[in-house]
This record gives sequence, structure tokens and C-alpha cells, in this order.
Amino acid sequence: MLRSLALILISIFALFSCQENNYTEDFDYIPEGISYSNSGRYIPETLMPYRSGQTVVDHGNYALAYSETHEQAEWAAYKLTPEQVNNRHITRKNYFKTDPTTYISSAKHSDYSYTGYARGHLVPATHMAYDLTAYKKTFYMSNMSPQIQNGFNAGIWSRLETQTMKWVTNGTGEKWVFTGPILYPGLPKLTQYAANSSRLNWDIVTNISVPQYFYKIIYDPDEEWVIAFIFENRPHNGRESFMEYVTTVDAIESYTGIDFLREVEDEMENWLESTIDTSFWE
Repeated sequence: MLRSLALILISIFALFSCQENNYTEDFDYIPEGISYSNSGRYIPETLMPYRSGQTVVDHGNYALAYSETHEQAEWAAYKLTPEQVNNRHITRKNYFKTDPTTYISSAKHSDYSYTGYARGHLVPATHMAYDLTAYKKTFYMSNMSPQIQNGFNAGIWSRLETQTMKWVTNGTGEKWVFTGPILYPGLPKLTQYAANSSRLNWDIVTNISVPQYFYKIIYDPDEEWVIAFIFENRPHNGRESFMEYVTTVDAIESYTGIDFLREVEDEMENWLESTIDTSFWE
């Protein structure tokens, strides 16, 4: 399974490389660092994921880099501590809304209607349920990406989000989470189908790309351990373990063009990013 997935992703990366010269985004907002003024948290420049030309948006308890080309974030990053996990008290309620950030134009809630895809959180609401403001901000549409609901968004992806909280509270302390879709030219666009609604007279093609794959990287800064995953955006049966989809950070960097874990010393970074070692996480 992993071998076939690798072959598919290598083909994707080849496509990305071939079209690289034609794929540009006119963004030049690259901050020195992100200050979390409303929560006292901070993503230093050296830890922030980086791709040339990215547009970074600060939402207080998490940050993301938004791609207007694909109308979704190419990465989202946040820190999760034992105190935050243990202090979660907000029950599920939806607050979907267009991102109010003035220098991006995010997708709208209605763009996903009649498409058959879920508004999939990159930064999960349940991880921010310790603070109502932070919780509501996870429903900004800039934090959404089209995901298959049954078996993925509500399945293996959700199970990994739950496991991440367990890893945070198992005695090893805070974790940094980096997550997003694998974006490249030629992805299909999210389409609102007239057959799914009597309100539509014809199909409407949006500007939102539908990713075929999603990644997640979980990093323990104290112990300097990392685990990374790539999942296909499809229904996964309940017997599949997310540990079957462990990969390297190097692989994710190759497929996305994003540089992760820049704060780590070069020798350690090279080892962490190129090695699959799940012993710390089991």
C-alpha cells in the first residue's frame, strides 16, 4: 500500500516539477515572526514552515499560509499543550464564516454546498476548545479544505486528531502540529452539482482545488522527535490504522515545496526528516 502511494506521489511531484515555471503566486508577505497577542503564544520565524512567496495569516492561536490559487491553506501550524487539552470545555457548534483577514480572499461557506465534500478543518476545532475565541477562529473558511466526509474527515483523519491529544497528555508535553493539503497544478476544482440541489439550474465550478492527499507532521520540541503522515483523500475503512501511513518529513517537503522544522540543528534536522522511527509514539 505504501509503495503504491509512494509511486503515485512521485508522479505528482514530477508533474509539479514540470509545471514549476508556470506556477506562481504574487505574494510577498513574509513576516519576521508571528506574535500571538491574545494568548501569549508565538511561532518563531525559525519554526514557521516556509515556502518562497507564501502569504502567512496570524489567527492568534494558530497560523496558516493561504493560497489564492487553490483557495485554501497550504499549511497550518499550531502548538498544543497538556493544559490546553485538559482545559477543553466547549461543545461542538459550527461557526463557519469567511476569513475576515483583509489581505486574502478566502472561500465562502456556500462554496461547499451541493459538492459532496465536507468543509474539512486543518486546525481541528476540538484542539482549540479551551478558548471560545480560538475555537471560533478554526471555522474561518481559510482553515477549510475539501475532504471526503465518511471514512476520512470523520474517520482516519479524526482518529489521528484524537491520538494527537493523547500524545500531548501522555507525559511528554507540548507538541507542534503542521498540517495541510498537497497542492499542485491541475487539481480538480470543487463543483456544485445541479443534480444535488433543486436550487441550481446548472453545475457551478468554484476556484477551490480538491486535494488528493493531505499531510500531518507532529513534532515534540523537548524530546526532538517527529512523526509524519500522508493520507489519500478517500474513504478509509475503520480497520485501517493511521500508523500505516507514516512517512518522512523529507517526503512531505518534496511533494509540497515547503520547508519544515527549520529551528532544528542541521544534523538533527537531517536525521529527523529522513528517518521513520515510530518507537517514541507507540
